[in-house]
Amino acid sequence: MSKEIYFKDVAVIGDLFLEEVFNIFENENLVFTCVDNKEQRYLCVCYEMRQTLEWIICSIDEDILIKVIRNKNDILHAYQVAKKLIQIKFDGEHETSMVVNYDTFDHKLFPDPGVFLKLDLDKTIQYLIRFNYYENLPETKLNIDVKNYFCNFHLTRIINEPIIANQNIKLSYEIKQNPKQENTNNSNYNEDSMLAA
Repeated sequence: MSKEIYFKDVAVIGDLFLEEVFNIFENENLVFTCVDNKEQRYLCVCYEMRQTLEWIICSIDEDILIKVIRNKNDILHAYQVAKKLIQIKFDGEHETSMVVNYDTFDHKLFPDPGVFLKLDLDKTIQYLIRFNYYENLPETKLNIDVKNYFCNFHLTRIINEPIIANQNIKLSYEIKQNPKQENTNNSNYNEDSMLAA
């Protein structure tokens, strides 16, 4: 499958390809990542979408990105430690880009301090798996009573220190007929499935 070019011929980078979208506003990608032809990753934030579309993007390594995804660092931190910052503008016809400096760039255009991604748990796990980072979570148990049957689910997912890649996700469940009903029928199922990013 060919990659989708999102930004074309960006200053000192070249083409950028859309990777993951974290937030969308009015059908426009607001916070997302792109990669270049060398698989270098960039965090992209759209700060203007009225008369023009404007973004501030920065190079970002996996450790910083994981901390942003897990709300260990705010979004601004990625720009503060980035080695490369670029502003991109699109006026509806032409796309332009230029290298900028964190200290001299208008700080009003950066995400505010203390602004986090705040992804829900499912999306957090989805992205951690996508980036080959997921960790042990406390076992989650869900008990469901469906008519005359009880179904107990035991799900162990990953998300705790230390970060470990390529772990198993274990799903087990037990179905029991309500003891008040005749012909009690029990069945058990246990499955270990390896998730590949």
